[in-house]
Amino acid sequence: MLLFATGCTALFGLDDPRPLADAGNGADASNGTTTDARLCWGTDVNICLPASPQVSHDLTGSLDTSTSSLCMPSITNYCVISGTSITVSAGTTVDVTGARPLVLIASETITIAGKLDVASHASPRKPGPGAATAACGLFAVTPSTQGGGAGGTFAGVGGSGGSNNATPPATGGMPAQASVVSGLRAGCSGQSGGSASGGFGLGGFGGGAVLLVAGTKIDIRGSVNASGAAGSGGACQTPCGDPGINAYGGGGGGAGGMIILEAPAIANTGAVYADGGGGGEGASRSKNGVSGFDPAGTTSALGGSSTAAHGGNGGNGAFAALRNGTIAGAGGGGGGGAGVIRVRGASAISGSGSVSPPAI
Repeated sequence: MLLFATGCTALFGLDDPRPLADAGNGADASNGTTTDARLCWGTDVNICLPASPQVSHDLTGSLDTSTSSLCMPSITNYCVISGTSITVSAGTTVDVTGARPLVLIASETITIAGKLDVASHASPRKPGPGAATAACGLFAVTPSTQGGGAGGTFAGVGGSGGSNNATPPATGGMPAQASVVSGLRAGCSGQSGGSASGGFGLGGFGGGAVLLVAGTKIDIRGSVNASGAAGSGGACQTPCGDPGINAYGGGGGGAGGMIILEAPAIANTGAVYADGGGGGEGASRSKNGVSGFDPAGTTSALGGSSTAAHGGNGGNGAFAALRNGTIAGAGGGGGGGAGVIRVRGASAISGSGSVSPPAI
């Protein structure tokens, strides 16, 4: 649910937020009082702080948006961390998970010199912030036992799940349709392959969601990653090698999540990406399938494949201007579709860094 700026005081039950001396006041139509305009931040999601930021934050380590003490307790839909400046130092990784999207608000600057990781990952299996609770459209077709799962759909459509070479062929999963993406939310998970029991390949979680808002500048020298996770490979039914057993399809890759950057100036000499995960390889009757790969921000995340007698390869995840996931091979999972990167305030992202998919 979006938080609108039609009365910050009423929204959080505050009687008289302390105004900044150098800022103009805006009238609160709900109760006739005045609030400082700079207490409320964001365009796609408007967040009103109970007080102006007074301290800086240098983030490090793991951050759970469901439980972190850094999250403002008065705001429940998002984990909001505010400060005069917010930094992720070089050589530092901030590994973010949890049920709520992450929102960073700095009255001055946000500097990401290290890694801000709001992505989902396949190994160990970890959902990015908001990914495990994201509401998504239904997959168009459910795969049969040997069929691969479809990739997750978000800004781009996930790849279809693969069939096999049997007669009649197995049914591969079909992705959900793309829809208009608004607000701040995580990407959609890939579809599990095979069936609801046995050795089906798990679909990867969709990428997490993060909003960065700064009063003066966002400077990215490291990376901001909101990519989807890879799908896992299908398994052969124990004991592998028995010609009468089932071979399960691979899972679809998760779609990329969402990154919103909002500031008067946004510079990127690093990497900002919300790509789709690779689909998992299908199993054969004698070999388990290989899992797909998580995105690295440089090329399409590859689907699982091998030279052994496995099932069909998984599809590649979406990358750069290719917003849709792909599928290759029988029984493999489809690649995850692209996520969303939005720019607000600045006319564009400056600098030589990579951005995938292209910002809108």
